[in-house]
Parts: sequence; C-alpha cells; structure tokens
Amino acid sequence: MLESLEKYRNSPGGKGSCRIKSLRAELGEEDARILDNALADTEGFTTNALHRGLRDAGIVLSYHAVYRHRNKICACESNDA
Repeated sequence: MLESLEKYRNSPGGKGSCRIKSLRAELGEEDARILDNALADTEGFTTNALHRGLRDAGIVLSYHAVYRHRNKICACESNDA
C-alpha cells in the first residue's frame, strides 16, 4: 500500500537543507558574504528584487526559496517537522 512513499524521500541535501543553504555552499567566501548581507537587508532588498537579482546573475531558484529562507520557514529552520 505504501510502496510509493519512497519517492518522497529527502533530496541529497537532506533534512535541514534548503536551496539557499545549498547555494551558499557553492559560493566563494565573498559571494556568500554578499548573499548573507542581501538576505539580511530587508529594508534595502525586497524578496522580489533579491530573487530577480539572483536570477539575473544566473542563479536559478524560486522566489519562494528566497521568501521561505528569509522568513525562517525553510528546511534550515524547520527541520523538526
């Protein structure tokens, strides 16, 4: 009955990992710092502007990935679920 459950297994990033966290791991030190500062600067960067800027820089991720990470509702923060 539950044979299809296997397809819902966590991705290679695993529990406690979101797309922003995975992206940070791929960036150099300076780019990671710039990303961290932009994510923290909610007055200077709207989520939409940050998403567009990342997309224009060639980084493919969803608006919702940025939104969830900024609002601490991503897998990084909610790994108790």
